[in-house]
Amino acid sequence: MELVVKTREILGKKVKDLRGSGLVPAELYGKGIDNLHLAVSAEAFNKAYEEAGESTVVTLDIDGDKRPVLIYEAKYDELNNKWLAIDFYQVNMKEKVETSVALEIVGESQGVKSGGGVLVTVINEIEVSALPGDLPHNLIVDISSLNNIGDALYVRDIKIPNGVEVLSDMESVVVIIGEKQEEIKESEPVDVTAVEVSDKKKEEESKEESETDKK
Repeated sequence: MELVVKTREILGKKVKDLRGSGLVPAELYGKGIDNLHLAVSAEAFNKAYEEAGESTVVTLDIDGDKRPVLIYEAKYDELNNKWLAIDFYQVNMKEKVETSVALEIVGESQGVKSGGGVLVTVINEIEVSALPGDLPHNLIVDISSLNNIGDALYVRDIKIPNGVEVLSDMESVVVIIGEKQEEIKESEPVDVTAVEVSDKKKEEESKEESETDKK
């Protein structure tokens, strides 16, 4: 995938003007290269991010200069529905990189469908190491083998492509079939009158005991 960007000289608070014109401020950095201040079309980046995520190599076209990068971080303003800033990390296609890969849940669990359970997702990504060209876009977690409450899948159960090394704990739980929580019953209304009468009675008994002690 290729993404066209351009260098920018607008810095600091003035980057708000970029966002107003449909552009997003971005930074490019990497091992042994000079950092570059960039600007990218919000619409074009949105499409690239949906397809590539943060673990698929994207080719940046910087005024005709092609650079292989990973989308390292993308800040999004959900309130105003717009991208705020993007960090690209330039990679060496011959050197391994460490990154997070998203997990995609597929299949249907009988433990949920007919067993009365609920699917609990514990983690939604794992850390891996691989050459940039070997990095998967995501990893599949098939829950169709989970038939009973308490059944779980671990990192070790995920099918990992050749050339990819898992850095996360292999014994970490990814998903588990849990029990549905029973609805909490509403508390019965308290009889305020009864409480007041009870408190008054205790007060009178305490007073009587005190007088008896004095005698």
